[in-house]
Amino acid sequence: EMEVNFVKKNFPLVSKFIRVLMLSHEERNAVEFFKSKVDPSVDLKLPESVFDDDGNLDKEGLESALKAVRNFLNSKIELVDILFGDTYPVVLEFMETFIQENFMDFVNDVFGADESKLQYMPEIYSQIMKDLCQKLENSENGGASFHTVVREFFNMYLEPKIVTYLDIQPRIFQRAIFD
Repeated sequence: EMEVNFVKKNFPLVSKFIRVLMLSHEERNAVEFFKSKVDPSVDLKLPESVFDDDGNLDKEGLESALKAVRNFLNSKIELVDILFGDTYPVVLEFMETFIQENFMDFVNDVFGADESKLQYMPEIYSQIMKDLCQKLENSENGGASFHTVVREFFNMYLEPKIVTYLDIQPRIFQRAIFD
């Protein structure tokens, strides 16, 4: 029944089944059901690059990619709020897993091994915060600190790229001086 109603997008009825699972202390089964229905590799199509052929940042391409991520995440935030409300925390775990496993794969693919693309890291980071992080919907399931925690997840997982950017900047500066 839960499966059939999920396919029919009858989410209020699915939430009743979720509540039954919760009352039966089957929280993990409820969460696993949700996770089995959310597949970013199927539901979210992102470009392979946000750089043009000359290696310059394609701002419209970046904006479009971040909008696609934001729309995907907002739809899942809404779904979690319908299915779980504030009865069992799901959305923060989902967000962290998505950022770590899917979003960072995208970021790593975008930059690749070309260190010169890292010169755009401040701009890309700013766009992620402005066009993605700040424009996520509020979440009943995530609570009052939802946006703060999600921003911290992005900062935590983007930190290695930021550190690499900070490491290469002096080398780029040195090369520019001596060229």
